[in-house]
Amino acid sequence: MMGPAWAGWAFVLAFMLIAVHCAARLVIRRQVAGSDEQGTGATDLTHLLLALGMAAMFLPVGDPIPLPWGAALFGVVALYWLVAEPRHRAGAAGGGITVRGPGLHHVVESLAMVYMFLAGSGGAMATDSGTDMPGMAGMSRGPVDVPALTWVFAFYFLAHLVWSGIRAIEPATAPGSRGVLHAAPVLTAGRLVMGVGMTYTLLAML
Repeated sequence: MMGPAWAGWAFVLAFMLIAVHCAARLVIRRQVAGSDEQGTGATDLTHLLLALGMAAMFLPVGDPIPLPWGAALFGVVALYWLVAEPRHRAGAAGGGITVRGPGLHHVVESLAMVYMFLAGSGGAMATDSGTDMPGMAGMSRGPVDVPALTWVFAFYFLAHLVWSGIRAIEPATAPGSRGVLHAAPVLTAGRLVMGVGMTYTLLAML
């Protein structure tokens, strides 16, 4: 896989924009009384952490998130969505607990981040030359590197990316007027960028 070095910085910029967007939503949500929806704040915080983690992986300089810290952070995020969030979705009949779709997706995203940090150390996605695909040159292998698992994650995010793209072209069910931070096109763009970044990173690890 070959490509220009500037593409790595483009990924960093895209993920930082997602992080800023999520941070702005969190700030506004805290300022507006009664604006929070169940689980929405946790979703924005999760997206914020994911965006920062992906930006760190593509950053061509330094090692902003060391391997153990990155793996531990996203391990905690995965545990939250596995344990804490489903408690809010307890089934009315029989008191069963269910994990809603987005929550399950966050679990997979977080576990994929843990795996990527363990398979190749945090800052090792940086490029050392202007010819290698951004994020791949000189990538050091971590303690965990299972090609089969890499394929599983890659196919999952590729399928989710296609699904998100199909949803993006579907007509909106309601016009909505909650401002640019909550606009459907902005949220969809963030999901697509995250999907592209995740899929690309995993495929490049093979």
